[in-house]
Amino acid sequence: MKPKEILERIAKLEKELATLKARVNIKPPQKTKNLEPKFEVPELKRKYWVADASGDVFSFYFRNDIVDNQRLKQGNVFLTEKDCQKQSIYNELRAKYVAYVKEYNGDWVADLDNHAQEKFQLYYNAMQKKLLSMSNYVSVMTDLAFVFKDKDLLPFVQKRMTDVEIRAVINHDLSCIEVEN
Repeated sequence: MKPKEILERIAKLEKELATLKARVNIKPPQKTKNLEPKFEVPELKRKYWVADASGDVFSFYFRNDIVDNQRLKQGNVFLTEKDCQKQSIYNELRAKYVAYVKEYNGDWVADLDNHAQEKFQLYYNAMQKKLLSMSNYVSVMTDLAFVFKDKDLLPFVQKRMTDVEIRAVINHDLSCIEVEN
């Protein structure tokens, strides 16, 4: 092909592509949402709650000092005691879940670059209202602590945690965590 013929062919293909895009109504990619958690900053002298490493909940008054700002950066500032307690319970459940996955996986390690390696993770199917194992849908966004070697992890974890606890962890869904008054 001569250069002129190549340019004509490219122009024709671009026109065809534009027609196809218009037919299927392809929209330009949307900006991805900022996945950073958002925390409310308490007003000065307002009471807020934090959870320590052992899960105990304490209250402080916001002074906007170094300690307050460090807690904000860590995501450990809650405007209600109940929200703080839920997060504390979630942290404990997540630690248990991760330990069970490690125990189950043994020496096996997920390799996200190896697409031939079979990998699984749990997900909650809201339509079926049950937990399921999902195969090989593991992206670079996946927390590797939640990836396991085969589909039999679900019964293994269900012997140790309730379905509600598992769902709370895998979806980071604090709404299903009950806090006693």
